[in-house]
Amino acid sequence: MPAKQIPSRDTFVLVPGTVLGGSAAADLSALGSVEDLGEGQLLLQVRDPAPDARATWQRLQVQAGVQHRVHPVLLDERGNAHYPTGEVTVRFRSAPSDAELRAFANAHALDLRGRNEFVGEQAVFLPRDAARTYVPDLVEELSRAEKVQSAWANTRSRYRRA
Repeated sequence: MPAKQIPSRDTFVLVPGTVLGGSAAADLSALGSVEDLGEGQLLLQVRDPAPDARATWQRLQVQAGVQHRVHPVLLDERGNAHYPTGEVTVRFRSAPSDAELRAFANAHALDLRGRNEFVGEQAVFLPRDAARTYVPDLVEELSRAEKVQSAWANTRSRYRRA
């Protein structure tokens, strides 16, 4: 379970829902610099961010369109960048039954991606309306749910040797 992560207000991950064509990439490059992260993800460094990450995300998500997902890069306490995949992991206080997992997913408009085979209290979810879901808000909402011990965004990370 990662430590508290803060959403960047100027660096975002774009996960294309379809193959991102040259024109869409060009549209995004008008907003800032674009870097290919591999595995179908682009990193966008926004030139003119809003005062907060959520406002910049809203603007970028409208620009990208509903077929693509946009997530703010999450920064840990050392300033290291973590790139959200859109999925969230939830650790429940006790291992839920299949019926409880389905009810939880439905109550929060999530699709169950799978259970952790080694930690029965843990499951991975994906928002049903990913293009309209701000992952930091979702993590906060899920963390406050009654039977939840903790929740966090699933991320990819790049590390540098010291």
